[in-house]
Amino acid sequence: MIFSRKSSFDLSNRRTLFVSADRATAYQTRGGRVEQAYVFSADEFGRQQFIRYLEETAKTPLYILVDVVEEEYRQDVIPHVRGADRRSVIERKQARLFRGTKYSHAVVQGRESDGRKDDKVLLTAITRPEIVSPWVDAANEHKVPVAGVYSLPILSQYLLKKIGANGKNVLLISMQSGSGLRQTFFRDRQFKISRLAQMPKAGSVSYTTHLMGELEKLRRYLNSLALISRDGPLEIYILSNGELLNDLESHCQDSEDEKFY
Repeated sequence: MIFSRKSSFDLSNRRTLFVSADRATAYQTRGGRVEQAYVFSADEFGRQQFIRYLEETAKTPLYILVDVVEEEYRQDVIPHVRGADRRSVIERKQARLFRGTKYSHAVVQGRESDGRKDDKVLLTAITRPEIVSPWVDAANEHKVPVAGVYSLPILSQYLLKKIGANGKNVLLISMQSGSGLRQTFFRDRQFKISRLAQMPKAGSVSYTTHLMGELEKLRRYLNSLALISRDGPLEIYILSNGELLNDLESHCQDSEDEKFY
């Protein structure tokens, strides 16, 4: 799901609100670096603190980035039409599949190779809009421009080029302190599926052991859906640093079917 309003905001001075199920974190960036971060709990106290933050800071446009379990993905086909006709077809499908939410998004991912050569489309939505709406509403009420509402897994597709992930089958793994362990699979650089899992409490279980266990679950799921192309191995990119990255290197062994990066 990506909902975005057209704008000409200054991107060199950007702030992002990262929204998860139990908190929101505001990041102020300048020149590509994070300068400040503020954390707000997803309750009335946290929302009041967020309102105070909006009142006491400049009305810099707010980019809202969402990473929650309650995001649904559907692969579908629609007739090959364009313009207003395509928008109408997609809106009807979204209304039928994702009732009660305005946070939805659609991406046409090519055409079928046979038959009517219908368009293949990815439909996504945040199925619990109440996770996002309080933060959007607060920004609107205090005249802070909302540049857009973005899905972290959908947006992560733009990382592939930056990290040189050009393979047929790519699995991108990242860990966010505010949301958890995110695993997103791309085939031919197109988003196919994503899964968010909770991270264990610090010190209770080895993060490396937990990550490798979740990776194995997703790998079996991808095999059950026959999503992995036979034209190449599964290329696994893990975004991490520090001791965890060093520990992972000793557990991530390349094979004929899997390559770690």
